[in-house]
Amino acid sequence: MSEKEDLPRPLPDGGHSGTGHVAGGGPVSKEPEVIWHDDDDDDDDEPPMAPHRKEGRGCFLTLLIVSAIPVIFFLITFTGGDFLTYIYMRNWVTDHALVSRMPILYKPDQARSVVKTLDAFYDAGRKGKIPATEVISVSSELKELLSYPGSIRPESLSDLVSHARAVMEQYHVADPGLPVGPSGK
Repeated sequence: MSEKEDLPRPLPDGGHSGTGHVAGGGPVSKEPEVIWHDDDDDDDDEPPMAPHRKEGRGCFLTLLIVSAIPVIFFLITFTGGDFLTYIYMRNWVTDHALVSRMPILYKPDQARSVVKTLDAFYDAGRKGKIPATEVISVSSELKELLSYPGSIRPESLSDLVSHARAVMEQYHVADPGLPVGPSGK
């Protein structure tokens, strides 16, 4: 038997055959007829309750980032890549990394004089008063000092500051107000 044959056939008076109807009459018992009605029929044409997803956001961000890269490249090229290097060395390496690794024996005024000397050195390099080769030389020494774990040895730091002061004096950019070394001599 197929599914269609299993279902009772509707009668002209609204009843179904095989459901207690008497021949020629109505139903034997009055059972309420259940009408299956989907209350959500009205919502079939409406959009779902989730907010509408905006399309194209990823494409816009990609386009923005890709177009910003050449702008940044030209800014660095025309302002000079060295400018960013000097800013990095002066503001991050000397003011943060070096200060956190200062020798324990250094007093706060000695640490400030070291930072002032290196800041003056990098400022003179940024202004072009000291050749880039000399700046690279002192920066390499500083990088080597910071590559070892723990605090910096006082002798090594004193040698670095003396080298920076000697280069500044060689190119006549030494500030007479700055002390020569970390001891203030």
